[in-house]
Amino acid sequence: MSQMTEVKDDIKRNCLLCDTILRPGNMSLEHIIPNALGGRLKSSNLICEKCNSECGDGCDAKLANDFNPFANLLGIKRDRGQPPAITGMMSGRQVYMNTKGEVELVKPDFQKETVGDSVKFKIAESSRPRLEAMLRRLAAKYPINAEEALKQAQTEHLGDYVTFDLQIGGRETFRAIVKMAYLFFKHKHPLNKIVGEDALVSFIRGGRDYKSAYFFFPRSEIVKRNHGDIYHVLAVKSFPKEKLLVAFIDLFSVMSFVITLSEDFTEDLEGYYLFDLVKQKELQSVDISFPLVTKKLLDDIFNKLVFPADSFKKRLASFLSLAQTQKQFDAILEKAIHSVFDRSPVGTTITAQMVNEFVNEIMIGLAPIRPMRPMV
Repeated sequence: MSQMTEVKDDIKRNCLLCDTILRPGNMSLEHIIPNALGGRLKSSNLICEKCNSECGDGCDAKLANDFNPFANLLGIKRDRGQPPAITGMMSGRQVYMNTKGEVELVKPDFQKETVGDSVKFKIAESSRPRLEAMLRRLAAKYPINAEEALKQAQTEHLGDYVTFDLQIGGRETFRAIVKMAYLFFKHKHPLNKIVGEDALVSFIRGGRDYKSAYFFFPRSEIVKRNHGDIYHVLAVKSFPKEKLLVAFIDLFSVMSFVITLSEDFTEDLEGYYLFDLVKQKELQSVDISFPLVTKKLLDDIFNKLVFPADSFKKRLASFLSLAQTQKQFDAILEKAIHSVFDRSPVGTTITAQMVNEFVNEIMIGLAPIRPMRPMV
């Protein structure tokens, strides 16, 4: 069996998607896993600037949008910019959640009630600066004391949970997935020709359908994870007896895909790339176990197109518990330190009372976290 090895980027190539000769003037740095998803694996010898731009604005943008909730919950940092806030619902209200996990109302609740000659307002707003601005605007028109109204503002719970619409899939998403699998193989094994490349490239460029890519959840994960691990996995494995070359992609340790790269591949070959999203580094040595793949199994997957909902729910629940718990605990710890210790001069002796206050702050924070809203 031959293990795929990374090849230097100084090999002269043509663009894999349009066959243009790659030169310094048209080369581009391609993130094989989109940077919006936290991808770090990249190469400048795969596709030209034009193809990179077209895919970036098209199928890659759709994939990034699909996985934006995962990127936000992990606080993924991009090379340029930040993921946009997620729009969701909380207790019947539309809210935003930013990359810090903070929740704000998309728009304030504003009620105006006229009682005789007087006017009464009830405002619910999750941002104090926006609330102050709103009160100043009202004070310019009505006899309202904005400062006094702010002092009397009450803080109440918005709700317990934020719910989001999670929609992953469709033609554009699978174009990005097939592109990822194809470019990964070519990045690691550029000199190996595969039968069926024309169909792959046509689909990636928006041409005819490619019905050899779908969601796939093997009975056991390809990479064995410890509790708290969240990975991106790219893997390629050949099955010579079946003449298959298959790619597996696992994103955020939640969503898995299987892609047939060739149905006429007899070389014995395998390779993988694994990126730890928590530790933010590539892992060189991992315990990897490929499932046994046959043409019959792939035919069943691609023809029946049955989404493995139960497996997905388990993986999603695991991801959410890890992402939320770590982020919330870090925030709670930082707040407790600031509240109890940072207010004391340097060199202050730590007292039993300070320790008790610190523990109490953490315990309060670990109670079910409910975003608050000021009321006037």
